[in-house]
Amino acid sequence: MNSASTVGIIITLCICLGGCLPSPSTIEAAYGPSPVMQYAKVGPSTSNYAKVRNSLVVRAGYDSESIVKDIDWYEVTRAGFEYVDEQCDAYLASLYRIRRDRDAVKAQLYSVGETSTAILGFTGAAQKAILITAASFGLAADLTDNASSSLLFAMDPSDVQTLVKNQANAYRAGVAAQRQNYNTSNAAMEGIRGYLNLCLPVSIEAQVRGALQGTVYVAQTTGFGVPSLNRVQTASVNIASINPSQEDIKKKAVPVPQKISVDALSGGLLPGDVAISKSEVKELQKKLCVKDDGDIGGVGSATRAAIKLFQQTAISGSGGILDAGTKAEIARLSECKTEVHRNIYEHYLLSNEAATISLKKTLRKYVQEKAATFPALQDLVAKEAFVTGPDLNADNRKVITEIQKANPGMVADGSYNAAVAALISD
Repeated sequence: MNSASTVGIIITLCICLGGCLPSPSTIEAAYGPSPVMQYAKVGPSTSNYAKVRNSLVVRAGYDSESIVKDIDWYEVTRAGFEYVDEQCDAYLASLYRIRRDRDAVKAQLYSVGETSTAILGFTGAAQKAILITAASFGLAADLTDNASSSLLFAMDPSDVQTLVKNQANAYRAGVAAQRQNYNTSNAAMEGIRGYLNLCLPVSIEAQVRGALQGTVYVAQTTGFGVPSLNRVQTASVNIASINPSQEDIKKKAVPVPQKISVDALSGGLLPGDVAISKSEVKELQKKLCVKDDGDIGGVGSATRAAIKLFQQTAISGSGGILDAGTKAEIARLSECKTEVHRNIYEHYLLSNEAATISLKKTLRKYVQEKAATFPALQDLVAKEAFVTGPDLNADNRKVITEIQKANPGMVADGSYNAAVAALISD
């Protein structure tokens, strides 16, 4: 090593060591996010977020004055992918150049050990580009500080590129499969941010540790902006049809699909109800044993009555108001078979054979104890078939009806409810 080279390395080391101390933001990040959001930080971040989003809207081929409702946010998502691809390709090319340069001067830098990696890691504009891109989506730059780590440099750059591209292809296919999720600007930005994450050094290292060359990723759809990626050994994903060129996007040659219809809110919502769509209400109504018309209805509706009954039976709830807790509990139920269970009370309490048989035996005991009131039912309840079977049978319903008739104020419909339960259990 000649003296000029030695001096150059020493100067570079001094510059790096003088500027490689942890920054205040790095130290602050080590303690995690603040429990209280500060306007001084949220304000600029929000402004940056809006500017990035608006730029991607234009990149997708829309006029800057386009009305939000006329924008297909799936197309904006794809435009964001193209921008991230540009930055990621430049970053991966930079890794290759750094690896090549490092190998070329490895003998000269051997004496400075691991520090050489740090020096080389901070060269080249491509790395800065990926850091800036990450920051523009709210990703902490500190998370990318291991861009020049030994693991990334130990691998062949083409292997790293293959891994990233496989994930990117699977991610794009996943987004296309759940394109109905991208109907708001936030969903689009969430999807783009997840795509950007694939190219961050932290993510690459995590996948390198768990993947082999040739591993392929297959997308699984989710209910939000970011699809789930599953790693498999043999698979192929064809995304040629969903990845138009930048020129096509600029010329608006990419066909815009029909707008995804927005599910209307349920009719009859009251203060205290969660905002819920017709399709969601239909699913709940199927579990409440009422007509699934999609409307929850106001005070006195059949669906309200069923919700109130469920709350009284299962959760001591809110008098027929569909709050978030009640919605979650109803969603846990199986669908009601109305030919078996006539109301939510039966559906909830008689969901297994043991509970049903226990009720049948209670009915038999009650009728036998009140033989003077129900003389005509004695032979009926004495039959073995009366207390067998997983569901309430015709004889069981007949006995319940007669019990209801014998008690003024009860509706004689043969349905098992809280009033009948209280009566026969006394």
